[in-house]
Amino acid sequence: MTGSTGGRRKTGDTVVATEIELKLRFPPARLREVLALSLLASARRAVTRKLAATYFDTPALELSRQRIALRVRREGRRWVQAVKGDGSVASGVHQRVEIETALSDRHPDVSVLPRHPVSRILQSKKVAGSLVPVLRTEITRSLRMLEPAPGVLIEAAIDRGVIRSGRRRQQVCEIELELKSGPVSALFDLAQQLAQSVPLSLEHRSKAERGYDLFRGGAALPVKAAPVMLTREMTVAQAFHEIVTVALAQVHANEQGVVHSRDPEYLHQMRVGIRRLRSAFSLFRDVLGDAAESQAAVL
Repeated sequence: MTGSTGGRRKTGDTVVATEIELKLRFPPARLREVLALSLLASARRAVTRKLAATYFDTPALELSRQRIALRVRREGRRWVQAVKGDGSVASGVHQRVEIETALSDRHPDVSVLPRHPVSRILQSKKVAGSLVPVLRTEITRSLRMLEPAPGVLIEAAIDRGVIRSGRRRQQVCEIELELKSGPVSALFDLAQQLAQSVPLSLEHRSKAERGYDLFRGGAALPVKAAPVMLTREMTVAQAFHEIVTVALAQVHANEQGVVHSRDPEYLHQMRVGIRRLRSAFSLFRDVLGDAAESQAAVL
């Protein structure tokens, strides 16, 4: 799989692209160390920007229920509207369609959106006419382009700032690695190199998802296992990938609850996900060989 440049399409002032990102969070106290990392500090064309964004939804949060995010962000003197959706998250890799349009001011304008499955819900007059701000982000972004290997281009954004919804707020300290060209594995290769110097953790939630949790008044509820969708047409490798992806998603979804909540259900659901992972490696032991033994030992 390659980066977002292959799926980029521009029409007038609107750009439709598929972005592929790996999000990594780090403790705020380690910000100076992150900025000084040799892999990042040596990059050419480093730029720092102030980004202030407002996310909109209906009072009933109809966009959130459809996993759609509508944002208007100020980028210097520009106002840029973005609609994001049709996404997936696997092991910290966020893949989604993004429709960006230049605007004249801070107010969303859904009339300029092209016809697209992601923006279809916003074509509804009922939805378009009832949009209200639900959260804001205020981010300082340090941006640079990296070429860690031949044929690989990754945009690294170091974000620090805050997400606000009403009086609630959450601090942001993260690195977004967006793949421009090359295989998805290049994101993990770079992340592993960065993590050798500074403690980094996978961030499985977008800023919008974290903001919606604030809007609703707290952390997301404990997440139970999702159904595993297997078909007769799948290869053994595809079946293993599907089972492991679903189990990892359950583990990751409960991580913040385990760390920050006293509700034991988060820990229970994380343990369920880990047990499912162990079962998958046991079930496919004959196919995986030595790899199954090493992973089972970790789990």
